[in-house]
Amino acid sequence: MIYSLISAALFGILAAVAPTWESLLVLRCLSGIALAGVPAVAMTYIAEEVEAPAIGPAMGLYIAGSAFGGMIGWLGAAVATEWLGWRWAIASMGLFSAAAGIVFCASAPASRAFRPQRHSLRSFLSGYASVLRDRVLLMLYGTGFLMMGAFVTIYNYVPYLLVVEPYALGHAEIGAIFLLYMLGSASSAWFGKLAGRIRVRPTFWRPVVVLLIGLLLTAPSPSGSSFQR
Repeated sequence: MIYSLISAALFGILAAVAPTWESLLVLRCLSGIALAGVPAVAMTYIAEEVEAPAIGPAMGLYIAGSAFGGMIGWLGAAVATEWLGWRWAIASMGLFSAAAGIVFCASAPASRAFRPQRHSLRSFLSGYASVLRDRVLLMLYGTGFLMMGAFVTIYNYVPYLLVVEPYALGHAEIGAIFLLYMLGSASSAWFGKLAGRIRVRPTFWRPVVVLLIGLLLTAPSPSGSSFQR
């Protein structure tokens, strides 16, 4: 997780001085790949270090913290873009990420339950094969993939609607929409506690229904909109 955070921060800072669109795209892609190591290891870290009855609430708190951090990043970048330009916005995110990585390095407790094991290519591929044979895990992976795709698409699509008539909002005003992440932080922690109390399966469908209702509410288009879908 430490290597992921520091690498992502470094790529983010370099992206601020990227000379071309192609180099900017490559650096942002590398930053995303580096950041992927954080949630992948964090979930395992929590599952290993936390007692079984507390795993659900702990996961909920972790997701809540991620949502809060995402809100700060979106809002800060929007304000920085409005006043300083996009390069300073990217640089500020990179510097903030570097500071967060340093704090994590200094304060994160060492793993106590982890037992390192040596793996060969054969054992590595065998482990992946066993995962691919588990239909429940495949459905969970597919659900996460689709829900994250919907989440990212909506939040990246909405600004294009809001920047034109009849809304014509500025970058800072559009960035304020990401304050709604606070609702995600609160609901993540709450659903995590609910999963610990009534189990995961009865909890799983409830946020999905809320998501579908929210998507339906975004479907109507106001009259006079100049954005062509």
